[in-house]
This record gives sequence, structure tokens and C-alpha cells, in this order.
Amino acid sequence: ADALEWGSLLDLDEPQLVLRSGQLLVPRLARVSEPAEPARLDPDGIVLVTDGTGPVGALVARHLAGARGVRRLLLASRPGPAAGGADELVADLAAAGCEATVVACDVADREQLAALLGALPHPLTGVAHAAGGADDALVGSLTAEQLDAALRSTVDAAWHLHELTGEAEPAAFVLFSSAAGLIGSPGQGAAAA
Repeated sequence: ADALEWGSLLDLDEPQLVLRSGQLLVPRLARVSEPAEPARLDPDGIVLVTDGTGPVGALVARHLAGARGVRRLLLASRPGPAAGGADELVADLAAAGCEATVVACDVADREQLAALLGALPHPLTGVAHAAGGADDALVGSLTAEQLDAALRSTVDAAWHLHELTGEAEPAAFVLFSSAAGLIGSPGQGAAAA
């Protein structure tokens, strides 16, 4: 790092640089190869999908039931069965041979989540965490409360899931997050965090 010509960095056409252990690094998006074989989900178990009645959660639930052959889903969301489209989603999943249960649970609330996981009627096979907040704001106008809400529903909830499902050793533990705040979608400042 001592031999680095700091002034020469200004000539680089790079918006971001980082120096770690004497090595200059630049961020790049790259395609990640998929594992040779996806995790096998025990058909006798249950898969938890957070925000399971939301747009991403419902898409994941349909994929799990259709392409992955999951027979039991627990779809947790704050509104639970009162969520718009919940009945239709459960019917679609049933037509695919999957028993889906919709429950009201704020997965960012550790006590609520612990109670939910403690009452599972079948072993936990997998987790798909799709919960997130939708309080749109630009980074410059983002309030501490908006950032806290976004991190609570995504990061705090993910940490609670990690801690509370560790002993169950689910075959799949999938976290969804929005890249919208990183690639320029307006109003998604909290997603960048």
C-alpha cells in the first residue's frame, strides 16, 4: 500500500475502489454458477415462506409446489389469511398437490416467530425468507425510521430465522433481498442498505 501511487487512482475510470490487505479491488457483477444439485427437500417436512402471500413469496410457493414437489408449505405474513389473494393461492397450491397453511406472523418479532416455529406439526425442511418493507424513499430523504423498518423486516427477521431454525438444520435456507436500491430503481433507498 505504501508504494501505491494514490494520484494515479484518479485517472481510473472506476466509480468505486477499495484497498484491502494491500490489494486494490473494484466491484463487479458476475453470474454465479448454480450448485450441481439443488437441496433436496424432505417431502414429509414443511417449508416456511415468509411473506408467503406477497408477490415474491407467492411466486416462491408456487415454484416449490410445482417444480420442487413440496407437499407442505407454511406461508407466514403479517396479515396472514386476511392478505389479498391468500385463498386463491392456497387453492392453486392444493391443485398442485401441496397443503398450504397461511398464518399471521411478524417474522421480525422474535417471540412471534419462536411461537410459530415451536408449533410446527412437521419437521422444518426449508426456509425461504421473502419478507421486506415497502416504505419507498430516495436515499437523500430516507428517514431513520424508514431505514429501521426496512432492516427490521429483512435483516432482523433473517437473523431470528437463522437463530431459531439452526437446530432443525433445514436443507434449504434462502434469503431474498431487493437489488433495486443498488441498480437505480427510484425510491428504493432503504433496499440499498
